[in-house]
Amino acid sequence: MEHKIDIERVKKIKDKRQQFDELWRIRMALADAGHALHLGEISDWQEALMQVDRALIVEHAKPFYDAGGNPSEGYAERFKGREDELHILCNDSGESSSVTNCQLGAFIVLMQNTINTIHWAKYHDRNLDKIWGVWSRTLKETDLI
Repeated sequence: MEHKIDIERVKKIKDKRQQFDELWRIRMALADAGHALHLGEISDWQEALMQVDRALIVEHAKPFYDAGGNPSEGYAERFKGREDELHILCNDSGESSSVTNCQLGAFIVLMQNTINTIHWAKYHDRNLDKIWGVWSRTLKETDLI
């Protein structure tokens, strides 16, 4: 079974909501395929999942972060003295944000946690409007942007 995806084709979709929905459709199909993997297929499958997750974060989360004018290293002035509050624990490993004193690192961990949470919630019955709602709420409610 082949698990390579044409992520560049998906990134060319101009309508951002359509692009978002297509990325989640691919992710759900990959998750379904993950239940029947053979040993030689695991690496391709993991790479395909990482590509989808990376595209979701880069295309549908990071633009909001960038628009906030937030630093890629250290923390925005409004977070000085609150750095410890802003480290996000990975909901998969329990480890703290991978980049110490980096607001962007904490933000990326938060969004990957969101992807994992949506996955563990069984994709909200595969309802893309519900997935969009969780994604949008997370972006709206975080202090990191």
